[in-house]
Amino acid sequence: MRPFPQPRKVVNRMGYPYIVFADKSSLDFGLILATLGEDSFESVSGADNEWITGEVAWEPCKIVYGVRQNGTVSFSLTLVSEDVIPFTALCEIQQWLFNHDKPQKLRIIDGDRNDYYYLCVLKHDVILRDARGRCGIRFEVESISPYAYKDPVTLSYTLGSQKDFTVDIDTCELYGVRPTIELKQSTAPSADTHIYLKNTTTGCMMDISQVAGTSMAVDCAKGVITGAGNEAIVSLTAPASDPDMVMGFLTLANGRNELSASSNTSQVKITYTPAKMIGGI
Repeated sequence: MRPFPQPRKVVNRMGYPYIVFADKSSLDFGLILATLGEDSFESVSGADNEWITGEVAWEPCKIVYGVRQNGTVSFSLTLVSEDVIPFTALCEIQQWLFNHDKPQKLRIIDGDRNDYYYLCVLKHDVILRDARGRCGIRFEVESISPYAYKDPVTLSYTLGSQKDFTVDIDTCELYGVRPTIELKQSTAPSADTHIYLKNTTTGCMMDISQVAGTSMAVDCAKGVITGAGNEAIVSLTAPASDPDMVMGFLTLANGRNELSASSNTSQVKITYTPAKMIGGI
């Protein structure tokens, strides 16, 4: 029995643009980013999908919390093969592009934005063929965010007697970033010790007490503390020495942030994901 034909991989010597989606390259399927001419014709593939959404049943009115970046990024892409795509290979391509139940990372490898990725879903695909036998697949990219992202960046600081330091953040997010922070203490804290990190640039402060152990990690976006024991408390009351501080989990603004740590803190690691409004293609 003859084996099913497989997609032909492309050796990209000419540097054609392509995509990496869900950790797989379009070159693995012999596909590059391109367009087909006016003599091409199209057909519906049947691989469209619909996202299920919902609302809170017990809240009849919209709650306005403030301002946010409006909208998401949507744009069309076309992947083209120099050869006819066999039916079985087309099924494999559609499986790769559309068979996901959550957003995936999409990178457009074209030289200008290789370091960035979109969190998105793909939908509304159309199969294209031209008179020369070339095939393509056109689809819509629907990002879940107005931003494109870089891989997470980790900044490390070793603190001696001086507990003030600066942190430079590169983001376009309107309200800054809520990073993951690792804090290490030089000695084991007592029950009444307060471990804090203060951002004088944004006027916010994170104050944690009842900590067990010399190291902990704080996910400021999710409000989760790990490694500090079950009794750790984040204070919501500003200290008398800084009564105007906004208490809670730390926020870092775009640009330079002036931070200071508690006297027993010996090391700080800050991890965040840079975001940029670079649009689509």
